[in-house]
Amino acid sequence: MVSAEGEPCITRSLVKDFCLSVGYTVLVVLLVWFGLLSAQRGFWRRLVSEVV
Repeated sequence: MVSAEGEPCITRSLVKDFCLSVGYTVLVVLLVWFGLLSAQRGFWRRLVSEVV
């Protein structure tokens, strides 16, 4: 969709995308904080050993 002015539509879209990404990040952090979401035991060690 192309608007005549271009800028407001792009700015609105960027703000919406930013808010959604911050919202999902906050949701994941809260789930981890309250223990509802966690990585498997040894996940970080395995991940680091594969990278290095």
